[in-house]
Amino acid sequence: MTPEYSRRVKVSSLHIEAMDAAVDGCFSQFMKKRPFADIGRRLTVFREAIGISQAQVCRDIGVAPNTWNQYEKGIREIPPTTAVKLHRKYGVTTDWIYDGDRTMLPAGIERKLPSAA
Repeated sequence: MTPEYSRRVKVSSLHIEAMDAAVDGCFSQFMKKRPFADIGRRLTVFREAIGISQAQVCRDIGVAPNTWNQYEKGIREIPPTTAVKLHRKYGVTTDWIYDGDRTMLPAGIERKLPSAA
């Protein structure tokens, strides 16, 4: 990486490496906390378990189809406001969406989910 200049102050390559390492460390910690792929898998499993299409979810909660697809594929994390809309419409808990915790899921939904999900 080439040195950056800001207001005529040269940033050394050592500083750049330190900043890159700090950013990478923060990002990897966040990804370990909530891997988007796991969240996406749970969204897909939930949607299929209750027997609705992606298009129906999008209509019901007001999300663009391409955005929902990115949530299910793990490209983007579903924002809490959208997770709450899912909860209000279908009863799925945010604990299930983000952490895979089944304890507060309604019994009807919990029975439909595969045990490995």
